[in-house]
Amino acid sequence: MVDLTTEGDDASERTANQASTSGREGSQSSGSTAPSGEPIQARQRGRDRTLRINDQQVYRRADMEMVDLAGGRPVYTVDYFTSAVTSLFLATLREEFRIPPDVELLVPGEGDLPSQPPPGYVALSAEYFRAGLRLPLHPYLRRALTRLNVAPMQLNTNAYHILTSCFILWTKNFIAKRSFRAFQNLYRMKSAPSSSGSYYFQGYKRTFITGCLDSDKQFKHL
Repeated sequence: MVDLTTEGDDASERTANQASTSGREGSQSSGSTAPSGEPIQARQRGRDRTLRINDQQVYRRADMEMVDLAGGRPVYTVDYFTSAVTSLFLATLREEFRIPPDVELLVPGEGDLPSQPPPGYVALSAEYFRAGLRLPLHPYLRRALTRLNVAPMQLNTNAYHILTSCFILWTKNFIAKRSFRAFQNLYRMKSAPSSSGSYYFQGYKRTFITGCLDSDKQFKHL
């Protein structure tokens, strides 16, 4: 989770970004109904296998566990996934992607959900950084999130790859100020059918940006 108070201009954009997603070390919730799920171990037909990411055991929470955690509040699909983020991982992330020291990073606490950030914070996936996102959040990305009316965690990793790649192309062609309008002429946002509250970008006629991941199974755990 990231402290938004250092992001600079546009408090209204920060509020819009916070309104729809993400979590941290405290309690959380959401705004949509998630599909049923159960712990990964229970779905492996008795085999003693666990999924580990970042050297942490992770799993997809069961429905009954989500009922207890959410306290009767609706949840997004991303809320079902436990976090593999640690303090050491965040320190490495800060160094690798040159995150300024005045941007506070927090490890999600036990039982935290990513759909309801504490005041002044927003949840992000570490995988977004590998797709081009940087902190503080660039005004272009804040503008995009606000106009699309989504919180950062509601987009998949490829969405950030597409957004940042388009911005680089616009900038190289001296049309950065019109970048998001140009982007909307190429892509539309679509709801992910198997993940409530999550969205991806689809080209109107063809794929304009290439190099996207075929699948990204870790971003919800990171």
